[in-house]
Amino acid sequence: MIKSNRTKLRRIKAEIDSIDYNNPQESQINDMHQNDSISLNCEDDVATNTINAAYDSTSIFFDVKSPTLVIDTESNNPFQGIDCSDEDDQLLSVETEPNINEMLADWAVSCKIPFNSMNQLLSILKKHKCFSKLPKDSRTLLATPQSPNLKYIRNVDPGLYHHFGLAIGIVQCLQDSSVNDSVIQIAIGIDGLPLTKSSNSQLWPILAFIMNTDNSKQTVFPVGIYHGNSKPKDSDDFIYDFVMEARELSDNGIIINNLKMFVSIKVICCDVSARCFVLKTKYHSGFNSCSRCIIEGEYINNRVCFPYSNIYSAPRTDEDYRNCKNEEYHNSPNPSIITNLPNFDITKSFILDYMHLTNLGVMRKLLSFWVLKGPSNVRLSGKKISELTELLLKLRPFVIQNFVENLEKFKIFFDGSLQNFDYF
Repeated sequence: MIKSNRTKLRRIKAEIDSIDYNNPQESQINDMHQNDSISLNCEDDVATNTINAAYDSTSIFFDVKSPTLVIDTESNNPFQGIDCSDEDDQLLSVETEPNINEMLADWAVSCKIPFNSMNQLLSILKKHKCFSKLPKDSRTLLATPQSPNLKYIRNVDPGLYHHFGLAIGIVQCLQDSSVNDSVIQIAIGIDGLPLTKSSNSQLWPILAFIMNTDNSKQTVFPVGIYHGNSKPKDSDDFIYDFVMEARELSDNGIIINNLKMFVSIKVICCDVSARCFVLKTKYHSGFNSCSRCIIEGEYINNRVCFPYSNIYSAPRTDEDYRNCKNEEYHNSPNPSIITNLPNFDITKSFILDYMHLTNLGVMRKLLSFWVLKGPSNVRLSGKKISELTELLLKLRPFVIQNFVENLEKFKIFFDGSLQNFDYF
């Protein structure tokens, strides 16, 4: 009879250590339940100890009351044959754990978090031991380059200009589409827009898209962008890189998918002020500012107008512009360098588009007269404006986007809103 717990434990350990786990054929196989344990029962001093044993895929059971060792070799071990060393556990955790730096960076970019707010958040998180390895500055978190690439940035008085490249944009757009012609027709848009309401900071982008691609969704890509506190002083300096590259692509072509293709600037779309700036001509308030014919305007009701007349006015031609034949139409003794574009007709390629003429031009002017500053016999009363607003609200369920809610807020209407109002 075993006299003490220590003696019993030593004998149990010695017998377990003596088992040949690779040859358990002498052991008796029993089906056991989930709890694989060793139970020690004593008649004199009651002491129960439970030892969980798991050696590879073999479970071992020992009952003090029975001299038989039970080895369960049929235990269903799903991890049999897998090396679960500490090194593998560390590699597995590194691969599966989400990177908090990347998650914070994606969140900051998608939610447009300012740098100072992000810095404050990082300083708070770093106080906790779990986030002690986070960077102190948001620029490190977002991997902001310490020195910008100034290769394609140059001074354009009074600001800076960055040229993205026309060829690069064409290649990227034609990765998922193709052109069923040897000539790639390009449409260009040039305009200025303010960046903030509290300063004169503004952008002048040169945008482009391919007109004759088979892709139903035409992708607009930037060719170049100017930034400054006022528009560029010299339009030739502003569009120089674009004109030179477009001329090179038109003369020598570009290789796309082992095919040589040529580039043609088909149209340029601008509002009136941007067109006059690029072409160096009189602005729309000038008497000789018409870009289609040589008609001379008249000053009526404190504004320059071009009233309908039965007298035929001769149209302007590309040759007349290049030779600066009409001095009253030009602001410069020399024409714009845009004339260096091959097969480009100045009078026809600068298109008169529906958006600028009808929506942003005529419709906005009419709303201005009807709501704000028209004469008393034209301006609508407050009651009529409220009735029109109610009618517009009734149309809301039938308009997907660009909905006009309040007629008095027409100043902030953009092209889509004015177009919908024009339709209704």
